[in-house]
Order: sequence, then structure tokens, then C-alpha cells
Amino acid sequence: MKRILLFSIFAFIFSSCAPVLMKNITKQLPPLDDSVEVTIYEMGDTVPEHSEVLGGLCTSSARPADGEAVLEKAKKVARAAGGNALEVQSRIYPGQDGRGGTMISAFILNVDDNIKPTQPKAFKKEDFNDYVIQKEGDTIPCLIVFESASHLQFIYGYERRGNRKTISMPKSDLLSYHIENPAVIEEYRQKNRLFKMIVSLDGGYSMSVGHGNSDGNSSSHLSKGFTGFGDVRFNTNNGATLGLHYGYYNLEGTTHFSGHNYSNSGHTEDCHQQLHFIAGSFGLNTPIISKRQRLNCLLDGGCEIQPSMIKHWLYYYLLFGYLSYHEEESYLDNTCILSGGTLGAGGYCGYDYLITEHLSLGIGYGMIMGIPFTATGLNADNLPITRKITTIQMEVFAGIHYYF
Repeated sequence: MKRILLFSIFAFIFSSCAPVLMKNITKQLPPLDDSVEVTIYEMGDTVPEHSEVLGGLCTSSARPADGEAVLEKAKKVARAAGGNALEVQSRIYPGQDGRGGTMISAFILNVDDNIKPTQPKAFKKEDFNDYVIQKEGDTIPCLIVFESASHLQFIYGYERRGNRKTISMPKSDLLSYHIENPAVIEEYRQKNRLFKMIVSLDGGYSMSVGHGNSDGNSSSHLSKGFTGFGDVRFNTNNGATLGLHYGYYNLEGTTHFSGHNYSNSGHTEDCHQQLHFIAGSFGLNTPIISKRQRLNCLLDGGCEIQPSMIKHWLYYYLLFGYLSYHEEESYLDNTCILSGGTLGAGGYCGYDYLITEHLSLGIGYGMIMGIPFTATGLNADNLPITRKITTIQMEVFAGIHYYF
């Protein structure tokens, strides 16, 4: 989930050529004149104790040449808030990690000898049994919560503010590291998983279009009606889902026939269709993170999203399964019945609004298409018939979704 969050952050801040700004001012002081110098405290610099935080900002540009412009933009925002210093929390330079742009996230500070120093808050260190040793020789007590072939992600204590920060660091920047209990990594992953499973129940309006042919005669149908379906989707990793789907369609419409058995104007019959779709699904659920939350995570060196932070989800998934088809066509007192089945595929996309931490109301759109198949049945004279059919279902729906 952290990788999804960071991807969304960088996709946002590097999506424009002009300097992009995110800011959150928590305390507004009288603006300072443009001539006032803004002191920059880089990461690792000692920040004066006589200071207060006025807010935070993140400014960036996709163009490497805008490095100075990005910094000046940050200083201008600090002066407008009444700040005379910036405490840099993260910085990206042109060419770093393969990126072509530049970015600065920082706290806006008011440094003044009249400000009473604040004592750092205490934080627990007893669970910091791991450590990393940086190339410059610094040893950082921490809790390592993720390890890949190239990176470590760990939590450590931020002495100045008494908070904890989550950071991801390339192993190439480290001399060594130690994991006291490897099981903690899996425990942390399970604990911070935003959901384990989603159960959905939806209903809506569906429209079906299709085409058929038999013995040189062709037919086309258009029917509309109710659709209902249920889903169970499991979170396999970072919002990627695998699941099961069942859909039911009850549709009414008309089928128009043309060909050598009919007059030039053709022939139209009423039709009633029932379809069942049983399928497996795979897709992705993505939380919508607000601009302020993105900024706060950047200022915190990257953070884990908690369920309480999320009110909105986007989801999309693909389906592959078996589609059963049953149709009754009637004209005057004559009835023709056709049945068949085929492999089907489709997709759904939608939006969920969480009304509690687990329960959401959702809306969406979907489409299912069956591979052309042969349906068999009996005509009005009780004689066997076959027809080659292609069918597509399109639907809009709403429902309730529960995130376990």
C-alpha cells in the first residue's frame, strides 16, 4: 500500500511542467516582506529550539532546470505564511532514482528567540530491536517492516518532534542491517492491510444487444431489464484482488428477423431473456487520497495509510467465466424456446463511498460479452432449431459493499 501511495504522490507532483504546489497552513502570521531571507535547514541540520511550525508545503517541477524556481516558490509560500525558515523533510534532485524533475517537501517555521522551546515528545523505543548502518557510519535503531531484494522499509524515532517516521531506503545506501525477528515483517503487513476481503451486492439496469443467424436467416435483438449480482473479492497484495462473481439478468425486448423466410420488411417477435454469469475476477482497489493527506505523508517521510483515513475507493476488475443463455420468443400464440451457453468475459469499474469504516455505498458500470455460440431449442411447431448467437450486456448499477 505504501508503494501505491508513493506512486500516486509522484504521479501527481510530476504531472506538470510548471512548479506545482501543495500547502497546508496551520498557523497564519503576518506575511513577511520579499526582502526577508528564508533560512533552509536541510535534512540532518540542527533546527533552533526557539521555533514553531506554521504548516507544511511540497513544491515540484518536472523540468530539471526549474530547481531554483522550486526553491524560490517554497520561500515565497513561507514568507506569505509569516515564516522565516524551512525545515526540509524530503528532496528529489534531477536524475535521482531515474527521475528528471525536482521536488522539495518541508515544514514552514517561525524561528524567534521569544518562542519558548518545546520539549520533544517521548516515544517508545522498546520495539526498536532492529537497526540499519548507513554508509557514513550512522546507526539507526528501528523496526524493519518490509524487505525486498533492493530496499528496506523501516520505522524509526524522529527525535525533534517525538514522532515516528516510515522511510524506504535502498540497500545500496547501507553498510549493514539487522532484523531481530523476521516474523514481524509479515505481522506488520497483515496488520496494516487496509482490507482482507470485500463482499458486494449490487442491482441495476441492463441492456442487451445481440445478433443471430440460422439457415440463411438473420436476427437481432434489443432487450432491457433488471440485473443483480454478487461478488466476493480477496485482497492478495496492495489492493490487488482475486474473487468470484455471480450475475443474473432478466430482460424483456424484441427480436427482429430477416432473410429468405421473411418478407422485405422482416418480422418482429417479443422476447424474454434470462442469463446467468459465473466467473472469476481479478482487479485493483485504489484508495483516493486527498491533497492534504499526500502532503502530510511526504512531510512525514512517507507514511502508512490507515483505514480511518479513507472515505473513497475506486475499483476496477476483469471477469472470465461461463455465461448461460435462455430465450423465449413469442408471436401471437406461438412460442420459440432457445438455450445455450458459452465462455464470457467482461469488466466492471466503480466508486465506493464509505459511510462507516467498513460499509460503503457504490455505483458503477459494467459490460459482459459472450463468445459466439450455438443455441438449440424448439420452434412453434415443436421442431428442433439451432441459431448462432452473439450477445453483449451493458449495465449501470448501485449497491452495498462491505470491507472486511
